[in-house]
Amino acid sequence: MNKAPRFVAPDMEGVYHIVSRSVLDGFVMGNREKDYLLSLTKWVSSVFLVEVLGFCIMDNHFHLLVRTKNIQNYTVTDIKERIRLHCLYTGKRFNKVGINNMIKRLGKLDEYVKQIKVKFSQYYNDLHVRKGFFWNGKFKSVLVEEGHTLLTCLAYIDLNPVRAKIVEKPEDYRWSSLWHHIKYQNEDNFLSTNFGLDDYAVMSYREKVTNYLRFLYKSGELNYDDERFESVSNDNITKKGKKRRTTADILRKGTRYFTDSAIIGSREFIKECCNNFSDHFKNKDRTPRMIPGCKGIYSLKYLPKE
Repeated sequence: MNKAPRFVAPDMEGVYHIVSRSVLDGFVMGNREKDYLLSLTKWVSSVFLVEVLGFCIMDNHFHLLVRTKNIQNYTVTDIKERIRLHCLYTGKRFNKVGINNMIKRLGKLDEYVKQIKVKFSQYYNDLHVRKGFFWNGKFKSVLVEEGHTLLTCLAYIDLNPVRAKIVEKPEDYRWSSLWHHIKYQNEDNFLSTNFGLDDYAVMSYREKVTNYLRFLYKSGELNYDDERFESVSNDNITKKGKKRRTTADILRKGTRYFTDSAIIGSREFIKECCNNFSDHFKNKDRTPRMIPGCKGIYSLKYLPKE
């Protein structure tokens, strides 16, 4: 199967689901490595022009949900501070040409992920006294529509440790955005709660997190003894007597639509992106296809039946 093209436009804000997996066999990241990868991601995110909406670091791969930002939205003082942080962490000093080159890199998604992966590989190799690659080639990125699709994608990311049967409650997994909200209260402001939803925009931070948690529990049909998160009663049987897929099937069992598609969102969003990225297509098939079980969410790239 051909790899989906990466839809990243310079000077354009967008939300991306990023996935990168280790080339090494087995569960290669323990607590120490996960802690370092998280602290590294926080630092790199404070330098580059991104908002982190969600993350999950597993034993052999990681997920990030980020919004790229237009450099025009930042002041000269903001940019200087980011350059200062970069120099402080790396020990590098830039001349005028170097500063200009670094500024150009600050808004690039590829450069952002590259910084995380390269520096983690160096750390891992030093820690385990080895040489060679740690990550499996280029990272995957899916362009995600703001709003309901973004929230569903975030739930998919936060449910990774539940799907892997590591924890029963997603907020109990230490290396996830949900744990960071529930246990740590996002004290360092690492995570953004700007989900692109009008009703969330007027809520307090606590209200946003509570409503997102309720959405996650209901969408994933997680049922614990807590009246806030009663699972939704779904009629999953069609008139013909066949079981149809639900959002919970997608979120609890996993799907490649959230990781291997080029774009996910509404029909209108995908059509708009196709017009903006017309030079990315080698064929004429740009038909949005609905993701089974996810009402109103479509995928640009067709995936075989799972």
